[in-house]
Amino acid sequence: MHSLSFANNNLITLDELKSLDSNVEKLEKLEKNYNIYKVYSLNELKGYAFLTSSFSDALGFSSAEFRILIYISTKGAILSAKLLSHSEPLFLYDKGEVRYEGKGVDESILYKFILQYNNRTISKLTINSKNKDYNIDGVSSATITSILMHQSIIVSTNKVLNIIGINNNQKTTLDHNNFVPLKWTELLSDGSISNNKIYYSSQKNSLSQNSNDELLLDVYFSYANPIGIGQNIFGKTEYLKKFLRSGQDINDRGFFLATNGNFSLLVPRKCLKYQTSINIKNCENKGLAKTYFDRFYLQQGKNKFNFRTSDRKNFMFTRNIEDSTPRFFNEISLLFIDNPEEFDPAKKSTLVVNFNPPDDNTHDLIFVPYEPPSRLIIESANINLSNTEGLNWIDVWKPQILNIIILGVFILLCSLVLYYKDYLTKKRKLFSFIRFACLLFCLVWVGFITGAQLTIVNIFNYLQLIFFSNFNYSVIIFDPLIVVISIATAISFIILGRGFFCGWLCPFGALQEIINIISRSLGIIQFKIKEVFHRKLIYIKYIILSIITIFLFIDLDTALIMTEVEPFKTSITLKFMRELNYVIYALILLFLSVFISRFYCRYICPLGAALAIGGKFRLFSILLRRKECGNPCHLCEKSCPTQAIKNNGKIDMNECFYCLDCQEEYYDVHRCPPLVFKQKKLVR
Repeated sequence: MHSLSFANNNLITLDELKSLDSNVEKLEKLEKNYNIYKVYSLNELKGYAFLTSSFSDALGFSSAEFRILIYISTKGAILSAKLLSHSEPLFLYDKGEVRYEGKGVDESILYKFILQYNNRTISKLTINSKNKDYNIDGVSSATITSILMHQSIIVSTNKVLNIIGINNNQKTTLDHNNFVPLKWTELLSDGSISNNKIYYSSQKNSLSQNSNDELLLDVYFSYANPIGIGQNIFGKTEYLKKFLRSGQDINDRGFFLATNGNFSLLVPRKCLKYQTSINIKNCENKGLAKTYFDRFYLQQGKNKFNFRTSDRKNFMFTRNIEDSTPRFFNEISLLFIDNPEEFDPAKKSTLVVNFNPPDDNTHDLIFVPYEPPSRLIIESANINLSNTEGLNWIDVWKPQILNIIILGVFILLCSLVLYYKDYLTKKRKLFSFIRFACLLFCLVWVGFITGAQLTIVNIFNYLQLIFFSNFNYSVIIFDPLIVVISIATAISFIILGRGFFCGWLCPFGALQEIINIISRSLGIIQFKIKEVFHRKLIYIKYIILSIITIFLFIDLDTALIMTEVEPFKTSITLKFMRELNYVIYALILLFLSVFISRFYCRYICPLGAALAIGGKFRLFSILLRRKECGNPCHLCEKSCPTQAIKNNGKIDMNECFYCLDCQEEYYDVHRCPPLVFKQKKLVR
């Protein structure tokens, strides 16, 4: 019995439960899983309480977990739900004793969103369902956040119902999700690992169980998918590496197999026909069977499962559990079976070993029976919890099909403009109209209407997807327009550098350029920063990016605060409906754009810095130059609104936004000095 009177991120306090139900008097940890608490009133069990963060890997947009307190009845219905903490950058949020004020949308709408789960069963609950009986209204200003919170609640509640014995299966299942540390001897005693020792009597020329005879085979065998078994055998790092970080199909069934003795399970049976050790060794060196291991297989009822050779994973030793744990084996592997969907983890099975060569018809077999441990068995119950996995990415993408098509067409048109630039830039008025129309569409539709503004937070999420195996891909895939823009950006910056996104697809960049175009048309004098200072100022954005990246690994909350250097959320996502200090900051940057084209993009933007770094490896340079550029001609250099052209006439592609002003000058027979000179010669 474990009464609670204190709190940390992993515990639930009595006061927290009393805020949901004033009649609650006592909490006890569930012996089967200490992350679940039994809730009592008047010494009567009223239900169970848990935190979603203990059972769901659904992370928020900032890659931080949601801490949502769920209180369910003994019959499995959610009595109450309460959001305790989150780190969504779009909202205000608490973290420890610090409250980060003024970060965006009032977070009260998130608390109201969670209240919709009170007195509901999770069966068929869906975000924005047409059926009001199963509907949960999503947060319109934070669709991804509400979807991820919904997923966290549904998945965690379903897991808890499975653990306490109220599940959606009409048959007995095996608990794959909960971990309790056990020693090697405990794994052997409860059946998590099956062991069989076979000896060989040279006098009788037969197998024996007499330990005084020669050890033929000492085999340890276990179904390793459940974290309660696999992590105890391999350790956390190796378990994650072999099952989650290796690209292994999540539906595969993995088995731990380790042997000692004179008999090898992993080399082909054909090697058994040789008598001399040299011939046997040569046979073994020729490698494994092409498809399956042929010395053993798994039998479950009428089903026979072969072990694949293609994705065998080897180990040097088991993790250091205790002094009596066997460290080294002759063979130790993680193996996967064919037809994994036909294997029932909750049923008994048998490892069958054939120790005769292929041409021997005696078929002497060794049997290693395996029965899953009772501690992981979840008995069937008569409750239907279908559709408990929440929304999948297809459900989110379907309503956005029209927007995806429109965005795809816009990206294609922008690409075609660059492709046919040599024709279009010869016609200044036509190109200026097309350029302004694209900027306006990018600002109004891409930015204000759909909110598809790519930010440095998106880049960090993609990096985490690559480097951290437990990162929740839903954060990315549940925002289809950002996915489309990200793909287009990734392709374009490899081909052309940062300029395609920054110059054509960034709504805030478009807003700055539109302001600057209007200011120039009104005759407002433009301020050109001296070249020597300009070349130093452009490195500020790289310093900002470096600092944010460092804090990403040190203190996530500080890193999220620092991303506020991007005015995108204030100006584009929230349309200036924020705290005054954020609005003033965004307006200052836009005011500077009146006199200095794309001031923020050139000197401050960490996203632009990240894209510029990747763009250094671009494949092509499509902007045309003449031998006279830089010496003696400086027309394009003076015409470039962002000072991306150096004194020597070369274009700094890390600072180029593909506005194509230089290409207009390149083809202008009235302004380009080499062309003007050529025209004069023709006239003569």
